[in-house]
Amino acid sequence: MEIEKLRQWFRPFPLEEAKVVLFVQPHPDDVDLALGATVSKLSSEGKKVYYLTVTDGRKGTFDPNTDEGELARTRKREEEKAAEILGVHELLWLDFEDLGDYSVEEARREVVRVLRSVNPDVVITVDPFLPYESHPDHRKTGLAATEAVAFAGLPTFDRESFKPTEIKSVGYFFTAYPNTFVNVDGHFEKKLLAIEQHKSQFGPEYLRLVQEYLTERARSFGRKIGCLYAEELKLLGVNALHIVPEAVFL
Repeated sequence: MEIEKLRQWFRPFPLEEAKVVLFVQPHPDDVDLALGATVSKLSSEGKKVYYLTVTDGRKGTFDPNTDEGELARTRKREEEKAAEILGVHELLWLDFEDLGDYSVEEARREVVRVLRSVNPDVVITVDPFLPYESHPDHRKTGLAATEAVAFAGLPTFDRESFKPTEIKSVGYFFTAYPNTFVNVDGHFEKKLLAIEQHKSQFGPEYLRLVQEYLTERARSFGRKIGCLYAEELKLLGVNALHIVPEAVFL
């Protein structure tokens, strides 16, 4: 079957045409790292951008003496500062315990309720199908958000939440299979500044390495589309989320 014909059948709703975009992330800082410049660009274009953070980030430390509750509160404050820089409209929190024993089903139920409240055109989350991904919060968040997108339009699914909503596209960051590259010239510097707000996660030397890595990636993707900096994601039509083996190639 011709891949171009498949792309037409399962064509995603263009990100640039969305009016409301919801980012679903496992921890405070994930979206900033992956697509912070894209968030800044979307916001500057007048789109409403929401962050939904699934866990409280309390395990994000190598210091055995850390007070986990205080770290969770610190990470929330850091994300608030970063989101202000990037122009995020609203931050939403599920507050599942970082590395906790919550299930995909529990997270999915809460994500569905947020989808039906916010009514986004596009939902973007971490890719749960990333090869070699070791973090359960990433796998569970990505799966919960993907299933929520698929089920949020079913009127018989979770009748107690708001009325059903139809999501037009789903996107994945931290993906091995990008198919969409966003020109973020003029916004990449804001991404780097937003990342600097996550001081509990990045000491000076590690921050420098992270910023160098992200800058080189953005330049590499920028060369693909003829700009200085670009960010990548996998964008799919929602109709590609069930029994479509070719979705990996779209």
